[in-house]
Amino acid sequence: MNVLVKNEAIVTEQAYVDLLKADLGTLYEGEEYSFLLNNLWKKEFHATLKIDENRAQDGLVLRLEAGFKKDEFGPARCLEVLYAISRRCEFVLSEGKMFHEIFWILLKNLGLLKYSNRAVEGMSTIFDIDRVLDIWMDRKYTRNGEGGLFPIPFMLWEGLGLKDLRGVELWYQMQFWCEYVIEKSPSYTFRKFGSSCDRGFRRALDDDH
Repeated sequence: MNVLVKNEAIVTEQAYVDLLKADLGTLYEGEEYSFLLNNLWKKEFHATLKIDENRAQDGLVLRLEAGFKKDEFGPARCLEVLYAISRRCEFVLSEGKMFHEIFWILLKNLGLLKYSNRAVEGMSTIFDIDRVLDIWMDRKYTRNGEGGLFPIPFMLWEGLGLKDLRGVELWYQMQFWCEYVIEKSPSYTFRKFGSSCDRGFRRALDDDH
């Protein structure tokens, strides 16, 4: 690849990342997070459970929507996957937060909101962000999801007699979180397929992973 073509590819990739950031915003509660979002783009998503590769495919669809090829920038990135999951949540919740608002809730769940631009300390911050993302993707969070995208409050967790969330695919984690956690807020209304979500989630919990 000659230099001109290579530079054009870099510009094209940056244009795509800028589109994602424009949709999601980089400002949250008065803090700027462009550094964090750029690092979410640099981090490739990997699925510990094979079924979670569907979430990567959701992320790659964003490239098609933006007019790029699915394989143009390599594997799905964490920024894309989190964007796509946020859109899925918005669909499940028929009223309330928009996907870009849910995106920031998910970052808060992961514990990433401490890494605003103002808090950046060079490479150590990048290592910290990578570590948080690896805990999520490698499913090294707690059994009730603390440290992952979809934590279930422990009292609710115990009250429902649930077991280990780390063996449940992200799709069911997401729907259960929307129904039993987010839906409790009066600003949300859950779409009318909660019973099937609950059955699927509980079946997944009962399986050996």
